[in-house]
Amino acid sequence: MAKKDERYYRKQYKNQKILRRDKETLKAMTKCHYLAKEHFDRMKFSNKSLNRFLKMGVIESVEKIDKHSNDTVQLYRLTDYGKDYYRREINPQESFYSSTGHEHDLRVADVYTELYSTGVPFEWKTERELQQDFKDRIDEIRERDYNQAEQMLNDYRAGVYSSPDFAYSIGGETVMVEVITGSGTYTESHIQAKTDFGNQLGHTVQFIK
Repeated sequence: MAKKDERYYRKQYKNQKILRRDKETLKAMTKCHYLAKEHFDRMKFSNKSLNRFLKMGVIESVEKIDKHSNDTVQLYRLTDYGKDYYRREINPQESFYSSTGHEHDLRVADVYTELYSTGVPFEWKTERELQQDFKDRIDEIRERDYNQAEQMLNDYRAGVYSSPDFAYSIGGETVMVEVITGSGTYTESHIQAKTDFGNQLGHTVQFIK
């Protein structure tokens, strides 16, 4: 149940136009999950807009521990209401990124907001969308070679192919990206599975920390 103050602000701001910059920042949150204040600044998302969406319960602030410094960091994400709000007011077909952990998500947000800050148009796909592209690719192959498609599907289910975290496209060129975080290291088989996934779709894969 929404808190009284949230209901009040939702009613107050009901007819207020959503600015283009606000739409773009909320979209970034659907693609990255967690954003920090520096990401808002990079997207020129105003404190006024942030405070409005916090009051409405569209965005919530959460505290996380930075494992490197042990400092508490303030992060922001869409609430469940915020996701419904985004689908209702901006894009009913939006695919939301599934969080992997705040440190991982912040690295994703770094890439997204850096691309945005260049002013060059780009397209972005989440891991879920890439997985669907891969399944579509299998369906295309099935039309001309059923056995090859079934082998590819079985290999995918067995982990021979594994989707990177996201992809971005600029000027017709697509790059897939896998974020490596944590103390563990990726095995050669993990890296190969990501690379082969990209190869099947005709794209290179970058690994970043």
